[in-house]
Amino acid sequence: MMTSMKSRRFKPKKYQPKGITLVEVLVTVTIVSFMILAMLSLYVAGQRYFMTGTAKSDVLRDNRQVLNYVSRDVQEAIQVMPNWDVYTTSTDCLILQVSSIDSNGLIIDIDSQFDYIVYRLNSEYP
Repeated sequence: MMTSMKSRRFKPKKYQPKGITLVEVLVTVTIVSFMILAMLSLYVAGQRYFMTGTAKSDVLRDNRQVLNYVSRDVQEAIQVMPNWDVYTTSTDCLILQVSSIDSNGLIIDIDSQFDYIVYRLNSEYP
């Protein structure tokens, strides 16, 4: 009693890789690197624009503050002096005569005691 055994033929399996190849890793790393580089350059450009805008707004704020001081002093001035000490009023120099005040901000004597404020555009000259 011999049973016939079917002869089994083994089919060769097709090669199916179970991992990823080195080429796939390199391509993925290259693509991801370009994406990171693009995002980083956008971030740097955004920071540059932000810093430039901040600097411009700081300059405008400082200029506005100076103009407010000058405007206040001109409004409080008794008169614009043609000259005082070594200064002469010109297109680059403004001399204002203002009332003297004490440490409490009160006017000392409006008729005889005065202070002078000198504004100059060019600080190289006295």
